Amino acid sequence: MELRRERLAVSSAWPARSRAVRFVLLSLAGVAIVAGAVAVAVLVTGSATYVLVGEITGPYIGLVAAVVSLVSTALFAICVPARPAWLALKLPVAVLCVLPTLVLITLAPLVANTKVTPILEQGCPTGYVAVEPTAGSGSFIGIRRGLYVERVRDVAAPNFQRPFATGDYVAVSHENLVHVTYADRTTSLATLAVTRQAPCP
Repeated sequence: MELRRERLAVSSAWPARSRAVRFVLLSLAGVAIVAGAVAVAVLVTGSATYVLVGEITGPYIGLVAAVVSLVSTALFAICVPARPAWLALKLPVAVLCVLPTLVLITLAPLVANTKVTPILEQGCPTGYVAVEPTAGSGSFIGIRRGLYVERVRDVAAPNFQRPFATGDYVAVSHENLVHVTYADRTTSLATLAVTRQAPCP
């Protein structure tokens, strides 16, 4: 009688454990798919637009989403039940997910260091923002429109400088244009169309 009770207890525990495993596997698969879709959607945006959520840039969002997707895929490959013939594939799949994850984590500080700076004229917004990645490479000026920035003008600062992030610039309106130069006014950074309705006081 006692042995029968133990067998019943074990048999009743298996369905609950099986449901828990299925839930975990489905959750991992869902996270991997959603995060992967977010990464692709953000990283393949056209060159004319740049995703920006608050102060978090699109490349950083895509990088984090890719890391989450790869880690979820690796955990799914490790945890999914498989026949002995398929067990040899689980480790290579996990390794193929972990290696690019380590590379992305290494790049994360560089991607996160992108600076987004509103361009001001005497403290008044001009309607433009400057996006300056690490070391200034690929910097540009754009107009923020909701969750993305519309690229207007590329900026090539010498010596990998980031003049907008450091405040080393001056913006001056004249007629229908905004002239943006270095603070010493000797080198032009960009000439932009006026976007605001009223001039700065």
